[in-house]
Amino acid sequence: MTRFVLSALDVFTEDLAAHVFHSSCGRPVRGVLPLPNGPEQEEQQRLVVDWTRCHGHGLCAHLVPEIVHLDAQGYPVILDMPVPSWLEKDAQQAVHMCPELALRLTSATPAPTRAGPVAIPAPNLRTGLIGRASSRKQITAG
Repeated sequence: MTRFVLSALDVFTEDLAAHVFHSSCGRPVRGVLPLPNGPEQEEQQRLVVDWTRCHGHGLCAHLVPEIVHLDAQGYPVILDMPVPSWLEKDAQQAVHMCPELALRLTSATPAPTRAGPVAIPAPNLRTGLIGRASSRKQITAG
């Protein structure tokens, strides 16, 4: 049994990494299995960095290495994925232990998007005359 598991891990290393680090391999599987409380129905959260507070201590990468990696300068790089349920406690611990209070967990559901920019109509131009009757100048105000 052990040899089978090790050989499967050896053969499917890339697939396993895709599932661990991206929570999916990208293949469409939604609705294939009858899962009433599947991951897409649970309230998932994302780990977010407040860059105005982060000083690059790197503690978050040690607490949640599956989601947080450090760049060359020691600042966190967080994978663009919801926190898997098996890592929620570790992510919560990273939030509480951040020395700069720069981490937070937010809802993984995207914020509602606006339909687009709101058109602002151009102002109406007003014209008028100033000065005396003999030397009137026309002005335009916007």
